[in-house]
Amino acid sequence: MGVAVSPDSLDVYTAAGNDRAIGHWRRLCGDGHRDPGEECDDGNGRDGDGCSAVCTLEPCFTCTGDPSVCAPADGPPCDDGNPCTAGESCHAGACGGGTATNEGAACDD
Repeated sequence: MGVAVSPDSLDVYTAAGNDRAIGHWRRLCGDGHRDPGEECDDGNGRDGDGCSAVCTLEPCFTCTGDPSVCAPADGPPCDDGNPCTAGESCHAGACGGGTATNEGAACDD
């Protein structure tokens, strides 16, 4: 069985091996129930608490359960988006602690 999500991420379709739709429902992100296509659903529409407003897992958090209970993750590698650092990891829900690199003109100060 396959699962497809509409481009606006609100409609979810399931199909059997013959690719005919056998199920359709409207996904309700923020209802506290993890629907197909949602990585998490903590029952609110807020970013910054581990489960984003569009029900995706935020960097440096882990979420479990239904509704999702999210907690900061420590240790997993991450990327803080700074091209002048490398080797960052998660600490208390934030990405950091990388080492400076000297790659490219953007890092020359």
